Amino acid sequence: MLIALHRIIAFLARHSHRFGNLVKGKSEPVIKNGKLEEKTMAENDLTKSDLLEDMRLNGRTEDFGEVKSAYFERNGEVSVVLQKE
Repeated sequence: MLIALHRIIAFLARHSHRFGNLVKGKSEPVIKNGKLEEKTMAENDLTKSDLLEDMRLNGRTEDFGEVKSAYFERNGEVSVVLQKE
């Protein structure tokens, strides 16, 4: 029964963008042009320490000013895009 339910939900999420966002969530910006999005961070229980850790791992920086954008992804990870020099 659980497997059937899972397959139905997966099928619906794959064919309906709105349903997919409802079930799986969506990525949200936590940094825009070097500025922290405090509201988004609070909504997702993301601290500055968590964000700095992900920046070191993914963006290879600890300076918010070097980050063009960073997103809290649906899987709970943070993706980082650095500014071009």
